[in-house]
Amino acid sequence: ASCSADEGERQENERMADQSLIDLIPLLQQYIQTLTQKVTELQEKVRGLEAREDTLVKSLTESGALPGFRSLS
Repeated sequence: ASCSADEGERQENERMADQSLIDLIPLLQQYIQTLTQKVTELQEKVRGLEAREDTLVKSLTESGALPGFRSLS
C-alpha cells in the first residue's frame, strides 16, 4: 500500500512543480520583453555613436587633422 502512496505523492509533487513552472511563465515573458527593449535601446545608441564617429572622422579628415585612410596604407 505504501508503494501507491509514494506514487501518489510523487505525482502530487510533479503537479506542484509543473504549476510553479507555469506560474513563472508570465514573469519570464515580462523579463524577456524588458531585455528585448533594453537591447533595442542599446542598438539605437550604438547606431547613434557610429553615426557620430563617421561624422567626426569625416570632419577631421576634411580639415586635414586626420590623414585619409588611403594615405595610411
